[in-house]
Amino acid sequence: MGPAGALLGLAAGLALVLLALREATEAGRSAAAWPRLAAATRGAGERPLLAFLAGAGGTVLLGSSSAWVILLEALADAGAVDLAGAVAMVLGANVGTTLTSHVAAAPLPWPWALALWAAGRASAGRARRPAWRTVAGTAGALGALLAGLDLLGGAARAALAGAGGAGWLESALGGAGAGWGFLVGTAATALAFSSALVVGLLERLLQAGALGLGQAIPVLLGSDLGTVADTLLAAAALGRRARAVAAAHLLFNLAADLAWLLLGREALARAAGALAAAPAARLAMAHSLLNLLAALPLLPARRALARAALALAGAGAD
Repeated sequence: MGPAGALLGLAAGLALVLLALREATEAGRSAAAWPRLAAATRGAGERPLLAFLAGAGGTVLLGSSSAWVILLEALADAGAVDLAGAVAMVLGANVGTTLTSHVAAAPLPWPWALALWAAGRASAGRARRPAWRTVAGTAGALGALLAGLDLLGGAARAALAGAGGAGWLESALGGAGAGWGFLVGTAATALAFSSALVVGLLERLLQAGALGLGQAIPVLLGSDLGTVADTLLAAAALGRRARAVAAAHLLFNLAADLAWLLLGREALARAAGALAAAPAARLAMAHSLLNLLAALPLLPARRALARAALALAGAGAD
């Protein structure tokens, strides 16, 4: 593949990934039995494990942890969910979003992925029930995501070959550059409003041999933090309780990601390496482990985290 082919693959891949993100959001909205959802979330603070699982499942359904947290902000602003329950669901959302990493790590050639997208789109158009429309729309979004990532991976391999190898990239993100990698991941995700895009690109760079797992994990941690950007922006226009949900999301991600970066990134890499074989699958496993191992111990402290988030949210109408 020449330079023109690599650029074409890059443009097509990015377009498909952005299409996937939009369609995943639309699929989640089409499910929208939100009155029943609001009824189910009342009193969630008394059932932390159920709230945690609801957060993980809601994120999988919507295809985005940001979409789920923004929904929680709206529910909290309306008084439909208590803050302790919302915190438990935010913790679950952080775990649920890692499923995308595992799916994206599975290689699927772009022609097959595009066929999945077309089938999902066609099925969603014919579905009469909102639930089936959501399932079909989510499948179509997944196909677009996998097609885009496959094209991006091919473009990355071609660009690296043309640049004479991936040594420059390893030098930029490796070793003493862990802090730099963290900042790159945070900024890229905040600007793209998507950790799925950044993590998917990391997985393709790992598959292409451009990065080792040790260099990718700081970027992954930064991306995990950067995903709070859109939830903070959304909450700014709402009341204090909504801002508290966004603050809880920020506090958890900031504490967990900095702790892993400063104290545990090497242990995280070893654990992911022991549990998965393929390079991209190892990054997906690291994504799951960093959130699961940080979120579960905090469930008993959900009320304390809710109080801290409410204080951080500042004054204003509830």
